[in-house]
Amino acid sequence: MGHINVFELKSDNELITLYEQFLDGEAKHGFSYDNDLGRIKLEYEKAYGASAMLMLQVELTRAMASRWYRMKRISNNNWSKMESFDI
Repeated sequence: MGHINVFELKSDNELITLYEQFLDGEAKHGFSYDNDLGRIKLEYEKAYGASAMLMLQVELTRAMASRWYRMKRISNNNWSKMESFDI
């Protein structure tokens, strides 16, 4: 069995809680192991070693962005491609 992004399995409310815990960890310059995100981070440390935080950030962001993207696609049936924009 391949890798599963654990954040993809979470409900919207769970993702909100996890993101709030992430923001709290950023503000405090460290993550607690006494909450849901901390326990996930501990598992990522076992699996990814020094790359744990990077993987956690990528997978949390991807789960939230993918969900947002799908919701936007469903709510706007006419949105068939990315609009051009100036940088």
